[in-house]
Amino acid sequence: MLTELTNPVRLHVYDFLTPEGEYLDTILYGVVVFDETQRFSMHERVYTSPIVEQNSEQTRFVTRSNRVYCTAAPPKKMAITLHEWRWLRRYLFSPSELLVFRAMRH
Repeated sequence: MLTELTNPVRLHVYDFLTPEGEYLDTILYGVVVFDETQRFSMHERVYTSPIVEQNSEQTRFVTRSNRVYCTAAPPKKMAITLHEWRWLRRYLFSPSELLVFRAMRH
């Protein structure tokens, strides 16, 4: 059973966004357009658990919690901090909204 996402973004999570920052995991963000699992509503924003497997086209992803997510096209990529990951999951802001918040801080 799978969940299909639109507007996907592949998020590389680091402890800090510096040259010394340690890579922690990669997760996926998207908006639900179809869900066989019935865990999510249509148009709900989703942040997955860490990705453990993907197909060569980068359109099918399996997470650490053994959930399957599909996208119509390969996702965009973005680096975030662990703090931002926790914040995004808690408040369900999109990665593009995070970029606005980052710009406001500087």
